[in-house]
Order: sequence, then structure tokens, then C-alpha cells
Amino acid sequence: MIKSTYDIRKIFLDFFKSKKHKILKSSKLIPKNDKTLLFTNSGMNQFKNIFLGLENSNYSRIATSQRCIRAGGKHNDLKNVGYTTYHHTFFEMLGNFSFNDYFKLDAINYAWELLTSEKWFNLPKKKLLVTVYASDNETFNIWKNNIKLNKNQIIRIGDNKNIPFESDNFWKMGINYPCGPCTEIFYDRGNNYKGNLPGNIKKNERYVEIWNIVFIQFVYEYNKIMKPLSKISIDTGMGLERISSIIQKVNSNYEIDLFKKIIKEIKKISNNNNNKISTYIIADHIRSTAFLILDGITPSNEGRGYVLRKIIRRAILHGNKLGIKNIFFYKLIDNLTNITEYKIYNLKKNRDKIKKIIKIEEKKFLRTLKTGLNLLNLNISKLSKNNCNNKLSGKVIFYLYDTYGFPFDLIKEICNKKKIKIDEINFNILMNKQRLKSLNSNKFFKKKKKNYNYINILNKYKKTKQKIKIIAILKNSYLVNEIFYNEEAIIILNNTPFYSETKEQIGDQGILINSNVIFLIYNTKKQGKTILHIGKIIKGNLKINQFIKPIINKKYHINTSKNHSACHLLNKTLNILINKNIKKKKSFVNRKYLKLDFLNNLKIKTKEINYIEKFVNKKIMLNLLIKIKKTKKNENVINISNFSKEICTGTHVKYTGEIGIFLIKSHYYISNGIFRIIAVTGKYALKIIQFKNNLIKEMSKLLNTDINNINNTLINIYNNKKKNKIKKKIYNNYILKNTYYFIFKKINLFYGIKLIIININIINSKLLNNCINNIKKKIGTSFIILIFKEKEKKKILIHITSDLTKFIKINLITIKIIKNLGGKGKKNKNSSEIKTNSIIIIQKILKYINL
Repeated sequence: MIKSTYDIRKIFLDFFKSKKHKILKSSKLIPKNDKTLLFTNSGMNQFKNIFLGLENSNYSRIATSQRCIRAGGKHNDLKNVGYTTYHHTFFEMLGNFSFNDYFKLDAINYAWELLTSEKWFNLPKKKLLVTVYASDNETFNIWKNNIKLNKNQIIRIGDNKNIPFESDNFWKMGINYPCGPCTEIFYDRGNNYKGNLPGNIKKNERYVEIWNIVFIQFVYEYNKIMKPLSKISIDTGMGLERISSIIQKVNSNYEIDLFKKIIKEIKKISNNNNNKISTYIIADHIRSTAFLILDGITPSNEGRGYVLRKIIRRAILHGNKLGIKNIFFYKLIDNLTNITEYKIYNLKKNRDKIKKIIKIEEKKFLRTLKTGLNLLNLNISKLSKNNCNNKLSGKVIFYLYDTYGFPFDLIKEICNKKKIKIDEINFNILMNKQRLKSLNSNKFFKKKKKNYNYINILNKYKKTKQKIKIIAILKNSYLVNEIFYNEEAIIILNNTPFYSETKEQIGDQGILINSNVIFLIYNTKKQGKTILHIGKIIKGNLKINQFIKPIINKKYHINTSKNHSACHLLNKTLNILINKNIKKKKSFVNRKYLKLDFLNNLKIKTKEINYIEKFVNKKIMLNLLIKIKKTKKNENVINISNFSKEICTGTHVKYTGEIGIFLIKSHYYISNGIFRIIAVTGKYALKIIQFKNNLIKEMSKLLNTDINNINNTLINIYNNKKKNKIKKKIYNNYILKNTYYFIFKKINLFYGIKLIIININIINSKLLNNCINNIKKKIGTSFIILIFKEKEKKKILIHITSDLTKFIKINLITIKIIKNLGGKGKKNKNSSEIKTNSIIIIQKILKYINL
């Protein structure tokens, strides 16, 4: 019996459970406490800090089936999906991990037993071959002597371009990080498939990599020296979809049980069985879309949300290629959530939410496509009319791309079909101009004659003759020797003046500069003891070992420091004025605002907020000295002239007077007795004060009163409005009562039906409706037609009790009466169904009305 993917996952976990491994759940697709990764892209991500020695593991042996996304950064399979039989944006990685427990011999023995034993996967031994790192003789001998593989089944893989440790069979994270050789297990699919032995860079369909086992035994130092680790580890990874295709004996990952229902539904919707690539792309993308939304990602124009939007739109475009013109992508969620293999992930519970998000995004993109297509066709038709050289200009292509988000590839495809050339060169020029414009608009690079936007704190390094040197460059989480113009990266320096982000304060921004290079720093963060300078190179190339000059964005740094010092003043003020038992829960400051969360019994009143502002501003005006003192525990104590003392790692101004103005922007309840104050200082506080002053002046003009009298004027307006409302209510009740008696007197019997047909003078149709409802309750079965004027327009109000609707069709009556009054009637689609006796009654009614 062929094993399902669900069974294969279970067998893997059961096997390692029998080997005393702790089975842990998959972590989310958003890496926890790791901002260097866009998505979880491997099984080891959730154990990264354990491998780095920053945390201890509760278990020495672990096994998981980890959900992964590879659609961004270095590990980006987006462009390969659909074009190969085994690439995916979303997949599950089966993995077993050892932390200072078993090592090479046991790891290889476990892998071999699971793959080849009749009790487990039962793969033919002759079909398997392995690769090892060229100089890793220990691993080679285990495969040869312990597993008894012949030499032809063991392939040594050396370094790429003779660069030490740059090999497919040597795994590393970066400088000063753990690393080690690895061994990979391949499955030979046979002579029917093209491909060379592993290690050959050409496309290989015959030999499929199914398992990678990494032996983490060294630390990779800056000078490319490998030092043995005191604690060794094992990290392995095997793609669930890939091993399932081998065990289920199919030619492609897309033929396994996980994809069958989805692909069948795509073919049904599209009525197209010929385009495999587009079908595979849609089938893959619905999985990554569903699981990203499940983990809290929504489509947007940046970060993870942008990747999700890109995946959804790519699927829609390929639906378009299959001939699907309407929204369809969200419908595939029903099939996906019913797949047994996914029942462990609670997709079904979140089905409606996922469908709604996809449907909104799909509708939005289809509108964009429609507008873009119309504009594209219009420009193409102009080319035909003008008998030009049949070339769509780069300007038009850029406009469609930039304004409507119309994909360049789709423009190219449509033009190719219509035998229209495209001006790709000028399109790329315009794209580059836009990128440069974006960079030039950045405040860091606005040219000034003398006053540059940074404080040059390199002076202290000049005094000590200390130099700033680049010791590592990380691109997409991998170590590189050089980065080039427009590339994003993380720079590690041998020393840094930049403040790194903490839970309480944003990190510094600035630039790294020398005569030929400018590297723009977006943010500075800390991982372990390493300071990461995150940014983008906007001029020249940056190499390892280069010396550079760090310049901090002065305004950014000072505004953040102002807010941090103000936050300390606010915290102490709350204790003095509101409640000495108020406890600070957390705070955060950046250049624009400060945020303080605190535990309190009651919400602070508006008057108390004013007192707090006044008190803090008083301390600012006193221009108190702020001292920073280090304790024996190497902690910083911030002392504001003995008014406030707090342990803090953030940056501060030297005197409180530098803060300028303090203003509370908002105060609200969060949860569990915790309240939040958001406040601003300096120019940001001044902006709010000026805005409020201007608003008051405008109100004074509108109300035609003095600024000091606005409050009294508004109170008078409110009171007068209240009085008028009461008067109106009394008047309406009077009108309602009189109208009720007037209509009630006009009741006539007509074929046993109580009939009221009158002209009436009333100015409010709502009052009339209320009146008729009261009459209907009183008289029961009835038919009421009222003709009246409202806002100089003749109107008709027709009411009929539900028991008469079987005989009298109110829609047809309304149409006939309106037509007789000279208005326009609309034919009702049910008019042909009206019975003969009903038509006679209507005719008699119309005759009775004399219309």
C-alpha cells in the first residue's frame, strides 16, 4: 500500500521518538526574535540561539516537521517553482537535531535505518548515494566501513573556486558562528531521467537530494581559521514533499497526494489541461498564501506582506494564462483545508478569514489588471494607427508599471503576441532614475553648504588612534566578501559608535563613508554581543577589511535622546502626582514620540493630565543636569538631579532644558489594569500646539466670537439645539396625533377590504409611515394609498397588509399610479404572474381613485 504524506511525516517522527528524541511542534513562519530572517526557511531556525550558544536546550535530542517559506532573500525559490519538479515556496522540512549528544556515527546510522529498513521507508539501498566534504575522512569512512557503501556511491565534494570552506558540503552561518561539514543523501531515479552525478552544476533530474546532515563542530573565525567547538551538534533536513514523491513512486512533487485535489480543481476552473507550469505555480502558491495568512501575514507593500502580495498576484497572472478571467484563487482554499495531511495545522478553523483576505486582494489586483490592460491596448492601437516602428515606448511601460503595478512580464507577453516590440532599455533607465530619486529624497543626502546633518563622533577614535574596520558583511544571512551598489546588507565593525536597538529605544541611523563608498544605515541592532548595522550601499563597493568613517544622524539621535529623558521625567511625575504605587510595565522611545505603559487602578482624568504636563515642563525649564553613572554590575544609572533615578541602557540629553516642550498626545487603557501614555517633545510637540492654536482661531472666525469666549458660545449652541429638538418632538407628536385621526375617518369598505385613499398635506414621510403603522395595527386587513407633497415633490405612500399580497401585487399598483400621475414607471419582472382577479381589483381601485 502506498504511504500518504501524512503517514510519511508520522513515520519520520515516530522513528525519532523511538530513538529518544523529543518531538516538538513546527514554529511559525515568522521567525521568533530573529529580525535577520524574513521567513522561517529551515528546520534549524527555531534552534538558532541554541546553536549559537546564546540559549540552552531543554532537550539534547529533538525532531520536528517544520513549515518553511522560501520566497525571499538568498533562499528564494519563487522563480524556480513550476519550472522544476521539486521546488516550492512553501514546504515542510523534516529534521532531527542533537545538542552535545550523538554525532556523526549515530546521525548517519539513524538516517540509513529510517530510509532503508523494511519497518520504516524501505528504499532500495542500491538507489542511494551520498556526498561528503572532500577533507572529511571520518564521514567518508563511516559510509564506507559502517554502512558498507561501495566507493562509487560516495562522492567527495571540494571547495568552490578553491576558496576555503566555500562548498556545497560545508555549512556556515558567518564569522564567529558555528559551522561544519555536511553529508547529503541522494536518490537515483534511474536512466529514464537526465542528469550527472551530484556535484555537477548542471540541472539534474535523475539524482534527487533527499537528506542533508550537518555536523556542527567548528567556529568560523574572521581569518578563516576553524576552531573546534566544546559542544558539538547535529542539524538535519529532509523535504517532506520530496521524500513523499520518492516513496509514492511519482515523477514530480506535484503528483503526490498533497497536490492532487488542488490541481484537479484548478483544471476544472480553467478547463485547461495543457499548461503544467501555470497549474503547478497556482497549486504551490495557494499553499504558501494560506499558511502565511494563517500565521498573521496580510498583503501589503512592504516586508513580509509584500512577498505575500507578490505570491498572490503571481498566481492570478498564471490563472490569466490558463484563461481564467474572473476571481478564482480564493476558491482553492476549500480544497486545501479539506486535505487530511493539513488537519494538524487548524487551517479549517481559519478558512473563512483566509478566503476573505485572498478575495479582497484578488479583486483589487483584477481591477488593476483591467485598467492596465485598457491603457496598454489603447497605446498599442495608437501604434497601429500611426504606423510607427511598432515599438512600445519605455515611458508607457514605466507608467503602467509604476502607476498601476502592471507586471513588466505581462506587458512583454502581450506585446509579443501582437508582434509589438518593447523599449526595455528606456524602461530600465526610468526605473533606475526612480531609484536614484528615492535615494536623493532621503534626508541623509540633502546637500547643505556647511551644516551637515551628522555629528562626527570619530574624533574620540582619532585621539586614541583607533580605526573602524569592517570585519564581516552579511547578505541574506550569509557571509560575503563584498557588496555592490544598491545591495542591502548587514555590516559588522570591529568597534562602533552607533547605539543598537533595545526593547526600550530604537537604534541609531547614519552612514559609513570613505572617499569611494557610502553605506546608508537604516537601523542598528544587537544579536548576542554582535552589533549589526543594517542598511544599503548607495555608492561604490564595500569590501571586508576596509576602513571606514562612521557618521551618526545627529537630529535623529538627539530627538530620540530627548524623548528618553522625558520618559524618565514622566514616570517619576506619575508616582508623585497620581499614585506612588504606579508601576512601569514597559516603555519605548524613537525620534518622534515616547510610549509609557504603566499599571494603575483608574484612568487618569483630563485635569490630572494637565497637571502632569505642567509638572514635567517645569522640570524641563529648570534645566536639570542628567548624570550617567556605572554600577559595579556594569549597569547605567540615570540620575536627573536626584529627582529621578533609574537603571537604563538608553541615550539621554545632558540637561532637561534640551528637551524643549513636553506634551501628552493620548492616554488610554490597554488591558489587565495597564494604561498607556503617548507623548511628544521638542518640535513634534510644537507642531501639535501650533495646529491646535490655528484650529481655535478658525473656530473663532466661524463662530464669530472672541477666542476666550469659544467655550461659552459652543455651550449656547448646544443648549439651543437641545431646546429646538424638544420643540420639534412636541410639534411632531401633535402633527402625528391629528394626522392619525384625519386618516382614520377616511376608511371605506371595498370588496370587504378596508381602503383608505386620500390626498394629505404633511411635510415628513417618516411621520406618515409611523402614523400608518399605528392605523394598520388598529384596523387589521387594509389597503392604504396616500398622495402627498414633500420638498415640492409629489409622492405616493402605499401600504398593504401581508394577508392581501396573495391577491394584490403592490409593485404593479405603484407603477400604474405613478404613470397616471405623469411620472415614470418601471416594469416589474413579476408582473406577468399577476392573477386575473388581481388585475380586476387593481382596475377598480384605479377607477375608484379616478386616475
